[in-house]
Order: sequence, then C-alpha cells, then structure tokens
Amino acid sequence: MKINYIRLVGYIGIYNGMGLEDIAIDFSKSKYKKVVIKGANGSGKSTLTKALHVMPDSNSSLIPTMECRKEITLTNNDIMYNIQIIHPITSKGERGQTKAYIQKISGGESIELNPNGNIRSYKDAVFTELNLDPNFIALSQLSGENKGLASLKPADRKRFVNSIIGNISAYNDLNKSFTKKANEFRAMRNSIISKIDNLGDVDKLNIALNSINIKWNMLTKEKEDILQAISSEKTKINMLDEDNKIQDKFNIVSNNVNIAKRNLQDLNKKLAKESSKFNCDISKESLTEFHTHLSNQELELLSDININEQKVNSLLNDREEDAKRLQELSGKLKGLESNSNNKDKLKSLIEQTKLDVNSYSKTISNMKIKDINNISKEEFILALDSLHDIEEMVSNLKASYNYDLFNSALYYIENGLQVKTEWDSEILESSKLLECKKKEYIDLSNLKSKISILDSRPSKCKIDSCPLIKEALDIQSKYSNLDNDIIELSNTITSLEIQVAELRKSKETSYETNRCKSDIEMLIRCIDRNATIIRKLIVDEKFLDTARILDILNDNNIFNELQTIYSYIDAANVIDYYKTSVEKLKDYTNEYNILEQKEFITDGIVEQIKYTQSKFDEINKTIKECNKIIVDNKNTISTNKSVIIDVEYILSLYEEIEKNEKLKEDMLNEFETIKNSMKSIKQSVDNIDMLTNRLNQVNKELVPLNNEKDKVQHAIKLLIEYQEDLKVYNEKYELIETLKKYSSPTTGIQTIFINLYMNKSLSLANKLLQLMFDGKYVLCQFVINDHEFRIPCMGSGLLNDDISSMSTSETCMISMILSFAILQQASTDYNILILDEIDGGLDTHNRLTFLNVLEELINMLNVEQCFIISHNDEINLKDCDIIMLKSNGQYSNIDGNVIFKY
Repeated sequence: MKINYIRLVGYIGIYNGMGLEDIAIDFSKSKYKKVVIKGANGSGKSTLTKALHVMPDSNSSLIPTMECRKEITLTNNDIMYNIQIIHPITSKGERGQTKAYIQKISGGESIELNPNGNIRSYKDAVFTELNLDPNFIALSQLSGENKGLASLKPADRKRFVNSIIGNISAYNDLNKSFTKKANEFRAMRNSIISKIDNLGDVDKLNIALNSINIKWNMLTKEKEDILQAISSEKTKINMLDEDNKIQDKFNIVSNNVNIAKRNLQDLNKKLAKESSKFNCDISKESLTEFHTHLSNQELELLSDININEQKVNSLLNDREEDAKRLQELSGKLKGLESNSNNKDKLKSLIEQTKLDVNSYSKTISNMKIKDINNISKEEFILALDSLHDIEEMVSNLKASYNYDLFNSALYYIENGLQVKTEWDSEILESSKLLECKKKEYIDLSNLKSKISILDSRPSKCKIDSCPLIKEALDIQSKYSNLDNDIIELSNTITSLEIQVAELRKSKETSYETNRCKSDIEMLIRCIDRNATIIRKLIVDEKFLDTARILDILNDNNIFNELQTIYSYIDAANVIDYYKTSVEKLKDYTNEYNILEQKEFITDGIVEQIKYTQSKFDEINKTIKECNKIIVDNKNTISTNKSVIIDVEYILSLYEEIEKNEKLKEDMLNEFETIKNSMKSIKQSVDNIDMLTNRLNQVNKELVPLNNEKDKVQHAIKLLIEYQEDLKVYNEKYELIETLKKYSSPTTGIQTIFINLYMNKSLSLANKLLQLMFDGKYVLCQFVINDHEFRIPCMGSGLLNDDISSMSTSETCMISMILSFAILQQASTDYNILILDEIDGGLDTHNRLTFLNVLEELINMLNVEQCFIISHNDEINLKDCDIIMLKSNGQYSNIDGNVIFKY
C-alpha cells in the first residue's frame, strides 16, 4: 500500500518552518520506495512525518485559530482510498469535535465507509478495510527520541507488549464455559451407558463380521481378477486398433499397394524412353560415373578459361605499359633532337639541388625511417597515427582491466573459445528454488510455533482429542523430525544463497572477461591492419607481434621511443621535399649527361623503340590465341550442359524407382501386420463377452453381502464410540478443573504469551543486529516473569544485564531493531515506515551499516514506502525520491528524483 497524495492545512510546524498554511505533495511522481525529506532545522520535517498516517493528529500540532484538515489518498493494487480528517472551529472560536471520512473507489465504483464522520467508527472502518493492526502506526513511526522498549520500566514493557498481542479476556469466557459444561457431562454419561447395553457384546459382533469378510474378500478378489482380465483384453484391442479404424487402414494399404505397382510401371516406361537417347542400355552406376566425368570436365574447362582470362588481362596491362613506353621513348627522341638547354645552367641547378638533398637527409635521419624511398609523407603520418591509436588502446585496456583478466581473455582468444554469457536462466532457476525453499522454511517454522503450545500442556493430561492441542498433536505426529527438517532446509537455503551469489559473480566475471576479450581482439586487429605501414618506421618489433600482446600491455616504457618521432610530425613535408629534390637531381644529371652524349643516346633510343614495338606486336598475337581458347572452351561447356541435364533426369528416374520399390515392400509388410491384428482383436472381443457375464454374477452376490457387512460394522463402530465417549466423560470434570486453572489470567497466562511472542522476535532481531556495530552485540534470552522484564545483551564477551544500561546510541539502535522485529508480526497491508533521524546518534561507520539494516527491513516487510528524515550524507539519494522543504540553499545541487520543492 502507498500514499499517493497528502495535503495538510493549518499545521503549526509547517507554518512556523516555511510560512505555509496549506501544503500539498503529489507522491504519484515517485519512482522509488525510499522518500527522503530534506530541509533546514525547524523547516517542518518532523511535523510532516508525524502526519504521514491515516489517524487524526493531536490538536497541539495545529494552528489554534483556524479550521485544520488532513487529506490523504492511498492506493492498494486497484483500490483507492480518499481520507479527510477535519478539525473544525466552533462559533466561540474553540476547537470543535474532530470528523473523519474514508471513501473507497474500486472498479469505478465509489463507497463512503464512514458517512457520519465519527472518529470511533472511522477507526473501526480503517482497521478493517486496510487490514491495519492498531499498534502498527506506533511501531512504524520511530525517531531518535523514541527508544521503544529500552526506556520503559518492566511493568510498562509488559503492558506495551501485551497491548500488541491483544486482549486475553477470551480465557475468562472459557473459564465460565467450562463450569457450565460440568453438569452437562454427568447427564451425558448415564445416556451412553444405556446405549451400550442395547447394542450387545462386541466379540460376537466381530465373529459375525469376520465370517462375512471372508466370503466378501473371495468375491472381491474374483471381481478384481475379472476386471483386470477385461482391462488386459481391452488394452490388447487398443494397442492393435488405437483409433477404431483398422478396417479403413486395411482398405487404404491395399489400395496404396496397387498405386505403387502402377507408379513403378510408369517410371520404368519413362526410363526406357530416356535411355534410348544414348542408343544403349546404361546402368545407374555407369550413368553416375559419366555424370561425374562431365562435371569434372566442366570444372577443368572453367579453370582453363579463368587462366586464359587472367593471362589476357596481364597481357593487356603489359601492352598498355609498352604503349606508354613507346610514347615516352618517342618523346625523348624528339626532345633530344630539339633540346637546346644550356649546359652551364644545368650544372648550377645540380649543385644547388645536391645542397637541398643533404639538408633534407639530416632531418630525415632523425625521423626513425627505415627506407626513405619506401615511404611517403602520408604513410609516415598514417604510421604515427596508427601507433598513437595502439598506444591509446593499450592505455585504455590498462585502465580498465587487471593482469588476471588479461590472462583469462587471452586464453579464450588463443584457444578460439567463446566466453559463456548465458547465466540468466541458471540464476532464475536457482532463485526460484531458493524462494521455494524459503517458503517451505517459513511453513515449517509456523508448524513448529504451533507445536510449542504442547510445552504448556500439563504432564498428567492424556486427552489427545482436546481441540486446544489437537492441531499441535497432528502436526507433531505428521512431522516426526521437524527440527531436523528445519535445520536441513536452513542449510539448503544457505547453500542456494551461496550458489545464486556465485552464479551472479560468474555472470559479472564472464561479462568483464568477454568485454576484455573484445577489446584485446580489437587491439590485435588494429595491429595486424597497420603492421605493414608501421614496419616502415624503425620501431620495436614487439608492436607487431600479437603473440606478445601481454608484454605490450605490461611494458610501461614501450611507447617512449614514439615521443622522439612525434616531434617530427610537423616536418613530414620534408619527405616529399627530399624525394622531389632527389628526382630533380636525377633529372638534371640525366639531362646533363644527355647533352654530353647526345649522339650515343639517340641511337640507343631508336633500338629501344624497335624492341618495344616488336614486343607489342607479339603480345597482340598471344591475346588473340588466348581469346580463341576461351571461346572454344565455352562452346564445349554449353554442349556438355545439355548432356548433363539428360543424365541427371535419368538418374532421378532411377532414384524414384528405388524409392517406390521400397515403399511397395513396406506397404506389403504393413498389409500382413494388419491382417494378423484383426484376427487377434476378434479373439479378445470373444474373451471380454465371457468375462463380462461372470462379472455380472459376482456383483449380484456382493450386494446383499455388503448390506449385511455395513450393519455389523456400524454396530461395532457405535459400540466403540460409546465406550470411548464414556471414558472421556468420566475424566471431564478433572480436565475442566485443570483448564479452569490455566485459562485464568491471574495464574500466569499473560507471562506465558509474552514469552512466546517475544521469543519469536528474538531471532529476527539478532539477524538485523549483526549488520550493526560490526556484529559484536547479540541479544540473549528475555527474562520475563511476574516481577521482571529484562532484555540482556552480550557484547565483546561481556553481558549487559539490560539494554537500558548501554550507551545512548547502542540503546537507541537496539531498541529500534526490536521494534522492527515486533513490527514484522504486526505487519499488514498498510506497510509504510516513518523514520525521523533514527541514525542521528551513530558514527560514520554505523550510519553506513544502518543503511544495510534499512534495506533488509524494506525487503523483509515488503515495505512499499519508507519516509526518512536524516542528516546522514552517506545516503545514496540517486535511488530516492526527494521532498525539499526550506533549506537556505545548502541542498541546491542534490541528486535524486525531486517530487516536491519549497
């Protein structure tokens, strides 16, 4: 159940804190179970939390001079409740009688549950409709000032717990009832003795019943044998004819045999017709061999076509190169004939270019380039960028994963294995089993609690049929090893909890390993992709060896060498300048030499032109020959394809004939099976008719025998019951006197119930206390009697006689945990918690562990809303809804889902 809306009008704490007479908060904006109320001291936080319930508030919390009201909307699944509590002002200016109304809305229908507005009838309606324990509000609204049981005297503690477990006045009513029953039992005894005399002797009745049973058993045994025989025959029939259509199956199979024979005749005619195309009788084996030969021949021809096409493409490229070479040689020859460059000018250009080349060479030697002729400016920049990417990826991997995770991921990569990622089904299956076992544990614990009433049973009591203890005795009889079952279930639950935790941890480890594996594979791909370009720089080969990837990830100095190269990235143009200058120097030198040896070069170029032209003509001839081979092979393939189609069709006919032959044989076998089954069915039908006749005769003999048996058994049963009743009524007076003693509230019944109630809370309280104060405190068995109500506590080996003698923070938190444990037994559909600075007296460590106690409590009680006032800065507000009251700006940057802001 949740509060969806609240409006407070005329609350003095809200008015003093924020100057507001009217405040409304819409909780439908909530996203989380925890609602944290923040604000400065005196801003009205406590006033708001004390009003977050369905009961009327004290007049002391209201502005005296105005009519005040509280409006609350609750939702419970599909049901909505609208509550109005009005504190009116009379004509004399005095506070009038408080009125309260509750409206229920369900399925679109609205009902007013308290139309008269009276507070008493309103409380009855609220407690009934909301299934609300009257003590739940007091138990669920805890604060640092309200220490619960710790600050109470022993008598007050007993009254507090007694008020929680309810009134025991029912035992006084029982005492009066037992006194009245004593007289009735004496009259009943005389009536039973008279009935026993009328029924006769039980031994004679048993002898008669035994004789009847012998004959009845013989007939019953014969009837069972007959029924079993009939069932056996019907089973045979059902096995042979499951759907009562065996005759139809016989006709269908017979027809199918004839169809299969006709299909075989048609297929053999088609086979003979197609085989005549080859002018010979060809077997399936020879056809298969011929088909394989044609297919292989087609592959060889295609391979030959591919080789010749590749050869033609290569020759075309060579021809294009020769054409370019002819054009280039012709141009040079023309240039030599008309060249008029100045020889001195070329010599000056050569000297200047040599100076440029030497200058660029000095810079390039520092740029860590293996071979300047094997790298361009763009490749140099690309290589550096690639190394930078690898460095960045390695840094990211180092920051994200540890050494063991690297090793695990590399193992999967090296062995070609996939990381397991599907864990959810295993976790879900184990979690479901865990929840099932927990439910079994709760059921057994409840049974054990019911059995505990036997501890208060008087030692002389021998009446197992007593309605007060009968259920406990039945449970004790059914569950003979209940304690062992509970211990075994507890161990199983612990084992399953460990298993679920390990599965979730394995899921997380697998996810991290898979992510690490993907990142390492991405790094390896990056290295492999850029290996060629990186090798053009003088760098450590470790970069390029993916087998040593773990060394790269663990070597912190491997990238130091790159810093020197990076300093020259802006000078990358020097590479182009150097290459351009080298080319210019080569061209200038060549031109200079040409001018000196012009006459010799001209003759050489002419010879080169002749040689290249001859080579060009030879290539054209070869291309023509290759093209002819390609055309011939394609024609042959086209011819073979037609033959292959015919062969494949004939082979398909062979396969169809074989399939039909097999089908025909199977149907003939089925035909014989059905014939035999029909003979067996007829024999079983005859046997059933004979057995049915005998069964009718046996049933006729059993009818009068059963009537006589029932009469004798009824007489014996009545006689035994009357004798047992007589024994019970003879002991009733003593039993009633005993019950009168234990049903009286004056002889310790309150103390017994308080002990039982508080002991149920002790285990849960200690479970929650383990989460606080480093788990060093344990509550001991409560000491509860007519004069005492102590709560001892053991800590660090020392025993505190009562928690009231411990420190303020320890007393506050232990008392709060006891209230939580008692609250679990009082928890209802209205499961809303209010905590007002409950952790104020704790240090930083225990404030953090207090959050764990709070989360455990929310899950344990299925709390849907928990309102918290806390100055604990350790609370993770990202998972909370926030109500911001007046704050003077100190919470301006707060995280969380803010649903109200002043």
